[in-house]
Amino acid sequence: MGDLGFAEDLDQLATVGDGISDHQDRPIERQTLVELIALTRLCPSSSNRQPIKYLLAATPDDCGRVFPYVGWAGSLADWPGPAEGERPVAYMVMLADTTVSTMYH
Repeated sequence: MGDLGFAEDLDQLATVGDGISDHQDRPIERQTLVELIALTRLCPSSSNRQPIKYLLAATPDDCGRVFPYVGWAGSLADWPGPAEGERPVAYMVMLADTTVSTMYH
């Protein structure tokens, strides 16, 4: 981290939004995901108690375990989500630690 190029890349990624239609099925380096989580940990949370924990799923097996629990395009109730080869190659799962805060019940 600390590389200005990374911040510029993050800015570009954030401003593109969901306009990306050409999904590229290539792995994301675990270190990149760890750095992204490190950045999100700097964001404030409810009562500043930091009740959020993170789980990385970056292998095909881990992503396969997460995929069934992800909601896709709520307005398309009959769409089961992206097909094989178009699915995310990594997930950063946010978990609420109820031993820190019970507001997530």
